[in-house]
Amino acid sequence: MNGINRLLKSTLNVNAEIIKEVESHLIKFKFPKNRELLSLGELTDKIYFIESGLIREYYYLPDKNED
Repeated sequence: MNGINRLLKSTLNVNAEIIKEVESHLIKFKFPKNRELLSLGELTDKIYFIESGLIREYYYLPDKNED
């Protein structure tokens, strides 16, 4: 998990021991192109760190005329 290592070192200036502890709680996933991480209305208790690629975010704005 090189991306998270670089982020922790450069942004927070943490040592290797702390990085190892953080990494012990991480699970690496590889998602295929066009896969949804969350569906409309779905909640999660996870945090995603995107190491490479692109993610699109959409949000719902209710119509002002709806009751």
